[in-house]
Amino acid sequence: MVVMSDNKVAIRQIRASQTVDDKWLVTSGLQEGDRVIVAGV
Repeated sequence: MVVMSDNKVAIRQIRASQTVDDKWLVTSGLQEGDRVIVAGV
């Protein structure tokens, strides 16, 4: 999920090409500056 510019939450589908432990290499679905919710879901 990401926080939009109007501070509302939107669900986004992402594509991760690789994961190592808790680190993900996201290759699509996010743009620079997106605020991503990673905890509490």
